[in-house]
Amino acid sequence: MQHFKLLAPVLLIMFTAIACSNMKNDNNSDGKNGGEEKKFSTVTEAAVAAKEDMLKAMETVDFGISADKLKNAAPGAPVYKYELDWNALLQADTAAQPENMAAHGSVTLVPLINNGEVVTIVSLRDADGQFGIGGMGDKQVSNELDMVRRADSAGMQGEISIYDVPNLQATIYTVKGTNRYYTSYNNNSIRRPMSAPELVKVLRADAMIFEKTYRDELKKGDLVK
Repeated sequence: MQHFKLLAPVLLIMFTAIACSNMKNDNNSDGKNGGEEKKFSTVTEAAVAAKEDMLKAMETVDFGISADKLKNAAPGAPVYKYELDWNALLQADTAAQPENMAAHGSVTLVPLINNGEVVTIVSLRDADGQFGIGGMGDKQVSNELDMVRRADSAGMQGEISIYDVPNLQATIYTVKGTNRYYTSYNNNSIRRPMSAPELVKVLRADAMIFEKTYRDELKKGDLVK
């Protein structure tokens, strides 16, 4: 089981795109804090705009990726990211699947792909039925998503979902309809698929240990998820 930390500082690897995306767009003002936000009618339009913003930001921000690769990258199929419900995980049985334990709501991630490689990702948020740019660049998720796509040929074209497990710092990837799950949690190889029962057994066991160890802190809401 991974080592758990209380109130540990969170390393932010998502670059917030507010400064880049709050450019003039007189028809799309959201009126928040006097700023104006770009909004887009499709995921692809928002992802392309985020890519251009990211290229501009790379003049001062090091995303750890190649500018040349990013210039020639195109948006791939959206990836939907969910958070598992902690109590549902604690009560999971042998038939449980991450899909059935996901909390409501998701974050839309769009991989920017160059010649089959996931160069980076951008996150989008729902802005009143349209899409706004939420963040740019998450190296760990980009790298793992690329490895999952290469490990599972269905992932090159199919819909991929990501599940974050609170408190355990675990990230799970799955390609829709395959019943295969990928994670680097607990030093597992991201390239080795796991079945739902195998995965849930590991996560539930660690969740129960975590719950027993940090029950008081969980009640106070003092743990970093």
